[in-house]
Amino acid sequence: MPKVSVIIPCYNQGQYIDEAVDSILAQTFQDFEIIIVNDGSTDEYTINKLMDYSKPKTTVINTKNQGVSAARNTGFKIAKGDFIQFLDADDIISQEKFYEQINIFLQIPETGVCFTNYTIYDIDKKDFSYVPVKKFLSNEPLNDFLFRWERGLSIPLHCALFKKDIWGGRLPFNEKFRAEEDWLMWCELALNGSKFYFLDKEFANYRHHKNNKSKNKNEMYYSFFLTVFYLLQIIPKKYKEKFLKESILHIKKNLEYDLHPDLVNQIIDLKNMFYGIDKTLDYKVGHFFLKPYRFIKMKFLGKKYLFEP
Repeated sequence: MPKVSVIIPCYNQGQYIDEAVDSILAQTFQDFEIIIVNDGSTDEYTINKLMDYSKPKTTVINTKNQGVSAARNTGFKIAKGDFIQFLDADDIISQEKFYEQINIFLQIPETGVCFTNYTIYDIDKKDFSYVPVKKFLSNEPLNDFLFRWERGLSIPLHCALFKKDIWGGRLPFNEKFRAEEDWLMWCELALNGSKFYFLDKEFANYRHHKNNKSKNKNEMYYSFFLTVFYLLQIIPKKYKEKFLKESILHIKKNLEYDLHPDLVNQIIDLKNMFYGIDKTLDYKVGHFFLKPYRFIKMKFLGKKYLFEP
């Protein structure tokens, strides 16, 4: 049975997949399996590339297009390893990553997640253009994920190596979220008391290119807003008021344009999912703190797209 299961979702990114897989095959720690989940790719190159993919230790699973959260969960369901490595098809990791992180788990058995620092590669400039500030967590990781995320704290998923059992039999990702699904996952792990260890080495590389999801700022802040909306239902009461106020300030500070028109149809699909949650906010947070929240709803959605039944 492999020690590490590597899960690589791939949607129309066949041009990068060899580099991602090769970065795993080059690991000094070789007890692993690689699961590529072809998430309903539509471009001919990716389809042909994955049709007869024959890299060592690698399995390709083909699914209809369901989004990255569902693709990762699909890989997680069949993973045999004790540890999980998520890796996007356009990213890579350093060859010492598994060896050094496994050693941390052996030395500090209570660790649930070991994560490292990372570098960013700008594909257009063909250069390592930026090395992030080191991403330490405090002794209150939930506080960090709620109030520092995208405000000085960001941990790309492939920085981490996870013990598979920290999810307690649950799937890692909420498949209703198309973005910010990683932030929600980090918050839920912190809520459940997972222990985090930061390994101060740059063992992951995040690739910036024109197709990055994060390039669409409107969509990202819309997703941020929906994730805030969801988190308000599950975080402890002591965090709610501050979390709502600071999240609204963060969105208002960064929102430069109106909601992207392509997302209006998604709002219609999402409103039933969030109906009922909206009714609880007045009770849980209070009318005073909901006034700016309603402003953000109107800013994003407009009168006709509120979450009414």
